[in-house]
Amino acid sequence: MAEPHPWLGRNLLLLLVDFVAFSIGFAFFDPLVIVPTFAQTLTGSEFAVGILSALRIVFITVPQIWAAGVLTASPRKKPLLLWSSVGGRLPVALMVPAILFLAPISPVLVLGLLAVATALFYTSEGLNGISWPDIVGKLLPADIRGRFLGTGQLLSSLGALAGGYLIQHILSGAGPSFPRNWALIFAYATIGFFGSVLAISLLRERPDNSPKETGNVRRSIALLWRSLREDARLRRIVLVELLLGTASSVFPFFVIRAADLVPQGQSVLGSYIIAQNLGGMAAALICGLVVDRLGSWAAVRLGTAVETATLALVTLAPLFGVPYVVYLIAFALLGFVSASSWWTFTAYLMDIAETDRRPAYLAASGVLKSPVFVASLAVGALYTRTSPEVIFGIALTFALLAFLTSLTLARVKAGVTLDARQTD
Repeated sequence: MAEPHPWLGRNLLLLLVDFVAFSIGFAFFDPLVIVPTFAQTLTGSEFAVGILSALRIVFITVPQIWAAGVLTASPRKKPLLLWSSVGGRLPVALMVPAILFLAPISPVLVLGLLAVATALFYTSEGLNGISWPDIVGKLLPADIRGRFLGTGQLLSSLGALAGGYLIQHILSGAGPSFPRNWALIFAYATIGFFGSVLAISLLRERPDNSPKETGNVRRSIALLWRSLREDARLRRIVLVELLLGTASSVFPFFVIRAADLVPQGQSVLGSYIIAQNLGGMAAALICGLVVDRLGSWAAVRLGTAVETATLALVTLAPLFGVPYVVYLIAFALLGFVSASSWWTFTAYLMDIAETDRRPAYLAASGVLKSPVFVASLAVGALYTRTSPEVIFGIALTFALLAFLTSLTLARVKAGVTLDARQTD
């Protein structure tokens, strides 16, 4: 009988390197701090921030239907993951010369190129949102996934923490001047992203034994809707994600509001990145244990509660009189949410899905969040027309609804339902 997880040590190490390298690169392309600040530096437009946020949501969710169909039919998971990663990260690398040579003379053109790079990068990440968890599920046994994800997040947060200090230096008076400072930030993002690609390329994967039909989008959509009809657990987790996604549409505007309230300007961006990654470290330490000891359902509920607390804090921030401290705490909480949410939700989906339906469950989670892009556009359009705290308060309402819904999630651990009453 063939070993179920061959090359386990090698693949575990490479997946950790991939996880950490990507996360370090992502600190320099952070969609909640770096990208919105750079966009506003180029144009001074909050609506541009909303557009980029909407592009991120649309392009990370829609491709997942296609990816689910391909992966369900494919005997190997690695090729899609590898080539998608190369195609999505190359445009970020091309932003470096674009910033150096075009930003001083045509900032609007650079913003357009940034929009294209954002769309392609998140198209890649949408595909990877299916293929990466699927290959993790295939290459690693279920009883170590929680520890793997928690360890990966902890090491990633440590690496990205160093990145935050570097960003702080680059954007301070001691760093290079515009546009070289921003070109350097995107160059560091590129190094991290392609370190991740190298690790992916070295993974070893045994093809599935049974031949499968060629995947197609129609079959993938049919399986997605059938899974939603048949599994109330999937419907509940998708509803939680949809409500949280609507609430999180205001996240890129935290840094914009902080710039209004905190006088130090771009020099504090590194502090926010550092705070985020300290929160990410806490998430790694706490959520990995929660997943392994209690189950992924408990980690999802915890992350939902922390997102609610984050939005409550920024909504009330002007009342405290110390906006810099309040926003440091808010970004630390945001780091906890950002670092834990994707893999705790992924762990829950892998817990409730049968192996052959895993891509469909992951796609349902992703694709059904795509309408949230409308909320990002609305926030961008309304940001200067009303008080930011009013917008944050509306987002808080959605987060509260998400938390209440999370209380109804089925208690599942390693694929076993702990409460028989929640299997409907």
